[in-house]
Amino acid sequence: MIMSTTTTHGRTHGTIAKRSLSDAERDRLHGAYQHVNFPHGPRGDHDKFVAVALRWFLRFAPLWLIEEIIRWHSDRSGPGVLVIDNLGVEATLPPTPIDGRRSPDKVTSLSEMVLVAVGTMLGQVFSFTHERNGDLVTDLTPVQGKESALTNEGAAGLGWHTEHAATGLLLGPTVNIVDYLAFLGLRPDHARISKTVVADIRDALPLLGRETIDALRAPIYRLRPPLLVRQKLPVERQSIDRVPVLTGPEMCPEVRVALYGDMTEGMTPEADRALVDLSVALDAVQRGLATVSGRLALVDNRTVLHGRAPFTPRFDGNDRWLMRAMVTSSLRPMQAWQRDSTRVLTPMP
Repeated sequence: MIMSTTTTHGRTHGTIAKRSLSDAERDRLHGAYQHVNFPHGPRGDHDKFVAVALRWFLRFAPLWLIEEIIRWHSDRSGPGVLVIDNLGVEATLPPTPIDGRRSPDKVTSLSEMVLVAVGTMLGQVFSFTHERNGDLVTDLTPVQGKESALTNEGAAGLGWHTEHAATGLLLGPTVNIVDYLAFLGLRPDHARISKTVVADIRDALPLLGRETIDALRAPIYRLRPPLLVRQKLPVERQSIDRVPVLTGPEMCPEVRVALYGDMTEGMTPEADRALVDLSVALDAVQRGLATVSGRLALVDNRTVLHGRAPFTPRFDGNDRWLMRAMVTSSLRPMQAWQRDSTRVLTPMP
């Protein structure tokens, strides 16, 4: 049931914290980058790249920005999204890649260093071997021939979800792999209409009735990992049954769900109705983040759901180019999935 309440504990719908660097602050950061040489991005020695990126950022980024990130990270009652504009990107970018891999013509790594440095301030940056060649920083670009895919390879609309909502459940009932997401815009789409939509569960819950909230907290849902992970798993491990969508205390709720394709299914009529009501509530409180060159967006993946607004790629080198880093609070629960790198995980049966 959808209710009409519009505030919760003094918070307003769609709360997003926004700040922006001055041109001088941006130029200082970029100028210091000229003395760092990682032409192929965070490949090879991941820990060295992380250490160098963090040292560079902490030394040359403005102090107010470092304080803002720390404050946002520590305040669980504050906005679930922090946007920093005018961070800038490389002065010269190659054509947007169309094959889902890092462009071999991108011989600078400033954008990757920003994401890795900020991500390391929040936790541990990691990736999956099954996604985009296992690169520590993922190039989110449309892949030619997969425009309609309900994955990060597509350009079609992608429904509300928390990143890798079900993947952690393969390790245990309380494991949440992705705690934070960091997005950095490199290039907008041709029509400049592409955006990431976000909705905070804390803003959506006051629109729901008690019966719906109780259903979301009940273990009456079936969750599935993303297709790129699922296809490598045996059939009996491709779904996790009898889990709740909503957990945590009422003042600090957490959500784990993906409302597109077959990613989340209700196991009862009551569960199905609750998912529909949740989707409607999220639509009502959504905010759009345009893909802007040099815009950094930090998302708390435990409380904020996101989705992709559709756009039309041309595969002419000027399509939307967004970079993403995933962050976990600790890699310890994922030790069984570590192979050649502690930061690139291979989900196993």
